[in-house]
Amino acid sequence: MKTKAFKKFLACHKGVVAIEMAFILPMLMLLYFGLLDVTRYISQSRQITSIAGTVGDLIGQHQRYVTHSGSTTGDFADYFRVGAMVMKPASDDNLRIRVSAYRMVNSTFTRVWSVNNGKGSPCASNPTNADIQYLMGDGKDVIVAQACGKIKLASGHLLAFYRPSETDFNVEHFVMLKPRVSNTLQCYTSASTTTGNSNCGIPTND
Repeated sequence: MKTKAFKKFLACHKGVVAIEMAFILPMLMLLYFGLLDVTRYISQSRQITSIAGTVGDLIGQHQRYVTHSGSTTGDFADYFRVGAMVMKPASDDNLRIRVSAYRMVNSTFTRVWSVNNGKGSPCASNPTNADIQYLMGDGKDVIVAQACGKIKLASGHLLAFYRPSETDFNVEHFVMLKPRVSNTLQCYTSASTTTGNSNCGIPTND
């Protein structure tokens, strides 16, 4: 009797599909959300690259000076708004845009001014001094435009038990270019460049 019951148990296939699904479903979900994350990363990476290139190109077209009067007025405010528009329809809450000018001052390689849009965390990916100095052969300033943002990983929620604090992924890009019209590009805190107006400094959070 026991032998027949055991053989019957071995011959029973009820629930096999459910067991197989229990093993396969997590892998399928991870694959699906992983592909979704890759697509989102490529899309946002292209947006970040476009923002850095667009903002840097616009500023490089200025002649002698560019103005920064605050978060809502001045040349930089306009260009930062352009960057936010490129980022749409994604949110620009964590979009950090930073533009800096590098110059040789008394034979010393110096960052003379820097302006950012005040959003998100500071960009960590920076060009090396050697890279920037390589573009200074003709004595012009080098303008470095940087953009960075964060993308929330959908697959990160599936792996939250492994690294719960790392569901965001940084996307960064920078471009280096020379001013098109003049050798140097000054940044002023006013639309006027008369004596007494201070140059844009380097923010402490930059």
